[in-house]
Amino acid sequence: MLKVLLLAAGSVSIVICLQFASIWNRGYTGGGFVRNFIPYPLRSLKSMDLKYNSFYIAGLANERLYLGNYTAPLTMIAVTLDLRDSTLKRIKLDSLENLLSGRIHITVDANAYYVFNGFAPFIYRGDSVPKRPLKISNIPVYFKNAMPVGRDVFILKSESAKTHRDIIIRQSIHPRSIGIDTTFLERQLDGVFCTDGMLHYSNSLHRIVYVYFYRNQYIESDPDLTSISRYRTIDTTTRAKIKIAKIDSRNSKTMAAPPVVVNKRSSVSNDWLYIQSGLLADNQLADDQNYYEVIDVYHLPSHQYRFSFYLPFERRKHLSAFAVFGQTLVVLYEQYLFVYEISPQAFELN
Repeated sequence: MLKVLLLAAGSVSIVICLQFASIWNRGYTGGGFVRNFIPYPLRSLKSMDLKYNSFYIAGLANERLYLGNYTAPLTMIAVTLDLRDSTLKRIKLDSLENLLSGRIHITVDANAYYVFNGFAPFIYRGDSVPKRPLKISNIPVYFKNAMPVGRDVFILKSESAKTHRDIIIRQSIHPRSIGIDTTFLERQLDGVFCTDGMLHYSNSLHRIVYVYFYRNQYIESDPDLTSISRYRTIDTTTRAKIKIAKIDSRNSKTMAAPPVVVNKRSSVSNDWLYIQSGLLADNQLADDQNYYEVIDVYHLPSHQYRFSFYLPFERRKHLSAFAVFGQTLVVLYEQYLFVYEISPQAFELN
């Protein structure tokens, strides 16, 4: 009997070892952290075929979702959240000067919409789409990203002409003023790639949120950039894992190898920060990455990680953009638009 039990135990051990060996052979390596997955967080699935994969999420206003288009920069689609009605909106600027000098990006919120061009550089503002916007500022510096934090105040990510490192700028229109912060983004390597990330604003908290791409950190600040705090995400990548090469002929730098992307995409809504993670946790399998994306959710007032949930690859397409508006989750899978509702219980239980 003892031999039988030993043989059975040995067989089970071999099966378990083979299963783990199979996982490791598929390239799985634990990230040194675990995720708190919650069951069934999404419901009320709706979808729409946009026909083209060049759309991005510009914002939400008056219960309509606005999608900008990279290839038609002054054209937007306004879609009701039930996806039953869509309207094409065209924006006309006062002048088309420098229109094609760099990429146009449109941001829509409840109070206005903004047309940004960081290479011209300029900012237009309109009270409602498609009402013709007015140029409100010729920005004195080129910028890479821009975000309104009030009707006449903008946070810009730019590059220092002296050090060629990324910096954060506060641009006020009325009264006109400009403030430069060189300490907001902390350099680890070159000060450009290593500090790259995503700029957000929480209207309910009146806080700027900046999420790094290549390290486990996000930054919070007041709109005046006077109170800056730094917080960790749940993974363990404290330093950017990137390799940089210099191109002498162009006097520029580039990535010498594919970087390790810690935070792929992110969104802020009210008190919550949502991050699409690029890393596996110890309680995940490598095969998960073939079927799902992972969204980690952080509570900004308490600076705590709360829970995670899976987003499946809809129509076998990879996620290309997402944004959260209250309990509404909007996702672009290439040319397909999906709208989910996040269950209220997901926030109550965590």
